Amino acid sequence: MRPESHLSLCVRIVLATIVITCGAVVVCGQGGTGKLPQRPPRDPPRRPPEVGQGPTGPNYTLSIDKAALNRGAIAGEISYHGPAPKRLKVDMSADPFCRQLNPKFEIEEPLVRRGKLANVFVYIKDGVTADGRKLSELSFPNPVREILLDQSRCSFLPHVLGIMANKTLTIRNSDPITNNIHFMPRNNPDWNQTQIEGAAPLTHSFGRADVMVRTRNNQHPWMSAFVGVLNHPFFAVTGEDGAFEIVGVPPGKYTIAAWHEGPGNGSEVKTIVTVKAAP
Repeated sequence: MRPESHLSLCVRIVLATIVITCGAVVVCGQGGTGKLPQRPPRDPPRRPPEVGQGPTGPNYTLSIDKAALNRGAIAGEISYHGPAPKRLKVDMSADPFCRQLNPKFEIEEPLVRRGKLANVFVYIKDGVTADGRKLSELSFPNPVREILLDQSRCSFLPHVLGIMANKTLTIRNSDPITNNIHFMPRNNPDWNQTQIEGAAPLTHSFGRADVMVRTRNNQHPWMSAFVGVLNHPFFAVTGEDGAFEIVGVPPGKYTIAAWHEGPGNGSEVKTIVTVKAAP
């Protein structure tokens, strides 16, 4: 063989070896899988916000009537932002009475009317009176009036209510069917009772403050209510006009919270107010 032919053959062999080696590196460099690099996965689509929640938190705001602060009261309204949520249709076919009574029953919560939000529990979360005492260190008498939670027309009435700790709550069954009341608190013992048709009202009390106590009817899963339990009487629930008023507040500086049901433990917005003595 001629020297130049031999040299040409060696060059070709070396080049082929380099190409094969590089190809192996490219193909087998992915953890030895023999697969080519894959595109990074796309971000999963974002879930729409839960009802009552905006992309950055609660989609309602708390406004305070400053004039009321000068008369020993905390008043204002809750405004809802965005279009009113769609009503949720409920199938009551499991209970003939409820289905006959409410053939086209729908759950309307959040309850929005003309941009105002109902069923918001507004309360003093904490604060200090004008003479320097913490609200949590003060004691207040329980109101004499009856606090009632009724089961009527296959719904809890009211949907949201407030009560002081150790105050007796009366639970009535106004429907001609068996109902159930199941309190599922965080700071108090669980309580679950059946209430048959025509039975005498049940009574229950909560020994510790608890915001909020989720309430269910295990026989009618569409029935729900919420109970706010506090150590003081300074709370209110907004009506369909979104308005609220808390009266008889001692002068001082307080954090006001507005709670509304939603995912998890619901949502809450807060503001700080200074209450002056009533004239």
